[in-house]
Amino acid sequence: MTLCVFDQMKNASILGGFNASVKGSPPAMSQYVTVGGGPYTGFYYAVEGSSQPLLSHVALAVASKLTSALFSAASGWLGWNKHKNEEVVVQKQKPKVEPATPLGIRFGLPDSRRHGESICLSPCNTLAGVTDDFGRVTLLDLARGIAIRMWKGYRDAQLGWLQVPEERGDREFSPSASLPRRHALFLVIYAPRRGILEVWGMQQGPRVGAFTVGKHCRYKQCEN
Repeated sequence: MTLCVFDQMKNASILGGFNASVKGSPPAMSQYVTVGGGPYTGFYYAVEGSSQPLLSHVALAVASKLTSALFSAASGWLGWNKHKNEEVVVQKQKPKVEPATPLGIRFGLPDSRRHGESICLSPCNTLAGVTDDFGRVTLLDLARGIAIRMWKGYRDAQLGWLQVPEERGDREFSPSASLPRRHALFLVIYAPRRGILEVWGMQQGPRVGAFTVGKHCRYKQCEN
């Protein structure tokens, strides 16, 4: 995601105070949303990009690879123990583990009693459904970082999303025929303890469908 200029100035003011400096171009960042305990839902941001490697580091890595390749070739030509040398090279080449980058939580939804169990992201990446140990299903607005809707009585629920495109025939004679097709978004909730599968219109829409299913099923999201 890339923030607009206003959101960039707002975040800089919140994090750095009145004297915070704002860059000329908004940086691209990755947003991570977690559920669990303390807080119930957390929002983390990782700014993309890092410093370029030094030329000396690149030259050292290339030289190391060339040395290993030449040593392996010379071993085969001179009749040395090829398998033994390969074992030595494999033992020396340990996997390089990059140092971890700690991410501080930007904000979240604190609820000391509630514990999130699962999260399901919508196809448009703007909404997410969360289940908790109280049998609630919470709808999150990821852009604003708030909960906009909650359903009760769905213990051990499984969530999914359904995106339906608009039919071409509905817009052939409308002024917006040249615009891209619109899509309707629905949240699918499977309640295994009740043996029911429900379809709800987003964001504040009613329940548009309910189906009786078995109590020992598992919801599987299939991509078209």
